[in-house]
Amino acid sequence: MKNASITTSAVMADGGNITIKALNMINLLDSRISATFGGGMGSGGNIAMSGRFIILDSSDIIADAYMGSGGNINISSDAFLRSPDSKLSASSALGVQGFVLINSPFMDLAGSLLTAPGSFLDADKFLVKRCAMRDPRHRSGLMISGRGGLPPAPDYPLSGYGSAVPAP
Repeated sequence: MKNASITTSAVMADGGNITIKALNMINLLDSRISATFGGGMGSGGNIAMSGRFIILDSSDIIADAYMGSGGNINISSDAFLRSPDSKLSASSALGVQGFVLINSPFMDLAGSLLTAPGSFLDADKFLVKRCAMRDPRHRSGLMISGRGGLPPAPDYPLSGYGSAVPAP
């Protein structure tokens, strides 16, 4: 469901009940499911949802009442994922609160995600300074020291003290 709603409401009786069953997935995006009672002593309706995956993305599931008891929300799934701006409510303004029961072994990633720190690591402390910055005269250069190196040909030995390079 995207930008959709399923709603029951009552003024003189208890709010209606909503049951949604899916074999695979229920994905609510910017949507609302509500079973409410608007006034008097009536109770909020009950909402039951079941499916392999249930995803709430900026969506609301509401089972509220005013003077009567809040409704009940029962969600059963293998994975229940809810964005931080989604709302689950089974409340009553003046009566007994309803309950929200989520039966899922894997649920609510939003509560386990961490935010990035406000300040980042200063990498300049770990970088090696260039040669010109270390030299007080601000000169850079390349210094070659020692003997040896590559032989004149692949089959010649390396040169050094006491070794001679065979003549070609």
